[in-house]
Amino acid sequence: ATWHSLSFFFRDSPEDKHMVHYRDPLEAIKALLRDPALVKHIVYKPKHIFTDVTKEKRVYNEMWTSSWWEEMQAKLQEGSCEAPVIIATDKTQLTQFSGGQQAYPVYLTLGNILHAIQCKPSTQACMLIVYLPVEKFVGHNLSKAAQSVRMHRVFHKSMKLLLEPLIKAGSEGIEIVGGDRHVRKVHPVLACYITDYPEQCLVTCCKFGTCPKCLQKQSVLGDQEPGELREQVDTLSTICQAHTSTASFRAFQLKCRCCLISRTIVTPFWVRFPLCCIHSCVTTNVLHQLFQCIIKYLIAWCAELINESELDC
Repeated sequence: ATWHSLSFFFRDSPEDKHMVHYRDPLEAIKALLRDPALVKHIVYKPKHIFTDVTKEKRVYNEMWTSSWWEEMQAKLQEGSCEAPVIIATDKTQLTQFSGGQQAYPVYLTLGNILHAIQCKPSTQACMLIVYLPVEKFVGHNLSKAAQSVRMHRVFHKSMKLLLEPLIKAGSEGIEIVGGDRHVRKVHPVLACYITDYPEQCLVTCCKFGTCPKCLQKQSVLGDQEPGELREQVDTLSTICQAHTSTASFRAFQLKCRCCLISRTIVTPFWVRFPLCCIHSCVTTNVLHQLFQCIIKYLIAWCAELINESELDC
């Protein structure tokens, strides 16, 4: 896919222009599906896999073995197939000695491709599709809090411009010639967004410190009782209601904060995405949420409960 560049600005600060370098996501999807090297590793329809011939216990090891794919497939026209889009972002520090340069890459892969193949750099099954703006100084006349709000707006505006082609393609479908030379009508749908916790809050527009998947308050996140799941429709409705019912941005922020919603975004990039719930898309971050928040403490507690000889054996 060919690289393109575009710039944009906000009406309240036309002097600050933000540059985005990107590839067309639809071209990236077509390139993945028509790659001859990936033909044997691509699945176009949901399947059931069981542990044995009794078919009593299902195995969930790929995206196409999930019940979610079956539900989405049932909503498509007969003869169409789904291409679950997986997006991954991670702001990266490039240097420490040349001004602390940073990069903000966005990667794209598909749930049709086997998970083991997605993770192999040699297969090129995960494509770099955009570099997001990472300007350190945005709006020189703005306060630190206002600059943070501006960078959140820059992120959502950039992602909206990048992923906008998925809206029409996801709703109407596009014909793609696969690596096996068969023509299929494919619906690319945003299915998974992989990132760390701070960016999960940014993407889902939830208040930092709360859960991006449920409405549990921060003070009771450690309780065993699960909270009510967040719904994209409710989140968007809350943002719109807060925006229309307040006379100032400060009042908008306060109302969003009471509803456990981010107080920086008025128009999220995922507003019009078909067959998508952004709160269901975010996944658990293995490093920060699983290892550092759970496994790290389990190891420390085990070390306190037993002696070194018992631990080493």
